[in-house]
Amino acid sequence: NISHFPAGDYSVELSDITGRVLHSGRYGVSGVSERIEIPYIPENAGLYLITLKGDSISRTLKYFAR
Repeated sequence: NISHFPAGDYSVELSDITGRVLHSGRYGVSGVSERIEIPYIPENAGLYLITLKGDSISRTLKYFAR
């Protein structure tokens, strides 16, 4: 779930801990809490990074796959 992000278009990247990009795409966010589906199923358990970049904000979130 994405919340507390200003409305706008964002690039979203899913990468593994080595920096290899596994998925990238552009998504529109309306400014309220919403869900973005990333069409990727991790092959291995471990730490993955989700990076969101917009005009005025950039944030990296950690995701642990089991």
